[in-house]
Amino acid sequence: MLGRLNAILNPWLGRLAGLPIAGLINLAMRMTRKQAGLAIVYHAIEEYPSGCERLVPAAPASLVRRELRHLRRHYNLVPVHSFHTSIANRTRGGRFPVCVTFDDDLAEHATTALPILRDEGIRATFFLCGMSLEGGRSFWWERLQRAVDAGVKLDHLAELLPSQRPGRLDGPVSIHRIAARARDLGPQQSKQFSDRLSPFAGSDPPDAGLSASDVREIVRHGHAIGFHTRDHLDLTKLSEGDLRAALTSGRAALDEVAGQAIDAIAFPYGLADARVAARARKSGYILGFTADRCLAQKTSDPLLAGRLVADSIKSLGEFTLIIAGTFLLGPGCPTGTGNSPSPATPHRG
Repeated sequence: MLGRLNAILNPWLGRLAGLPIAGLINLAMRMTRKQAGLAIVYHAIEEYPSGCERLVPAAPASLVRRELRHLRRHYNLVPVHSFHTSIANRTRGGRFPVCVTFDDDLAEHATTALPILRDEGIRATFFLCGMSLEGGRSFWWERLQRAVDAGVKLDHLAELLPSQRPGRLDGPVSIHRIAARARDLGPQQSKQFSDRLSPFAGSDPPDAGLSASDVREIVRHGHAIGFHTRDHLDLTKLSEGDLRAALTSGRAALDEVAGQAIDAIAFPYGLADARVAARARKSGYILGFTADRCLAQKTSDPLLAGRLVADSIKSLGEFTLIIAGTFLLGPGCPTGTGNSPSPATPHRG
């Protein structure tokens, strides 16, 4: 099934004929009684010069605008808290539910994404860490990128990894291999690596991340706020104690700024398993999102909904074909209780 899906979603085919093929698939699928929905996530929205090696792909703002316009015209755009209910209520002929999300505390979410969403009349959910509420602060991968852009040798940056040597990076040293190893670090080691990068990356920009006023502006425009964990660690590799702390530390502060009880979470790096989902449920979350490209269905676990990562998609045709092809042949998300999410138990106190 996955092989057939990947063949359909070929980028070359998408650029040449994605829009008409996607239109036909979408029309045919709407005539079915299939009850499914798809969540989409964006990260950076920025134009990068060609030829630059980027650790995190960025979607051009002009393309994001066209993609969101396509979604508004052809799908039922719903908030994340209505996502599972809209799936269960879909009937033959109806549009398929889609929800739009943004991850990470990135300044362009306030300066670029908000105006696009306003112009297109779309409500989104921003999953934030809340680490820059009181001042600009960069993620470790942003510091790593700045150090590389400044000309610091990769071998030297690899040596900054706690308890790691360049020869243990599973191949030639590259920015991607350094980042892959950094993702495996625990809480203390991750902070240590980020601190070690600072002298080579330069000071964090004062406007790095999203300030408290930025978050309030996002909410004022009618968008929801979710949690992305304060320290952005791979939750699947944490001990029970560290996992509990990661799911709660910094959440109340973000609650207060957003003026809403946060009960939805996007798992860092899109990684979660049954243990992480169970702990998130016990911590008062009713919705959880990974980065698995799968269809949410009536029987899906609301704490393990997948998302389509749109950052690396290069054309509108490819985007439309990927979405239509996913509704046609995409796998279902992990199953759970089959019930729509219910209000969470208050987590303060």
